[in-house]
Amino acid sequence: MRAGRPASLRDGGGKVNAARKVLRGARRIARMLAKIAGKYGSKHTYRLLRLNGEPAVLESVSGHVVAATLCETDGEHLRAMYRVLNPEKLKHVA
Repeated sequence: MRAGRPASLRDGGGKVNAARKVLRGARRIARMLAKIAGKYGSKHTYRLLRLNGEPAVLESVSGHVVAATLCETDGEHLRAMYRVLNPEKLKHVA
């Protein structure tokens, strides 16, 4: 992956809907996040933390974690964003 061109990958594990296509580029990722926030933002609560040593955001609805977004950085810039929606994997981060 080239520096300056982050990628976004999602994992629904076949249990929940998640886009399969890899998004590339900061603007595309920002648009996707804005659309998600516009659609679900008022229903979700967000918590910042570190997962696997990287900055992350946990999204919850009614106290149940529905997504974890991990951000891989080089210390200054986003290199990749991983969005985990698979309920089996989310059990361990609640």
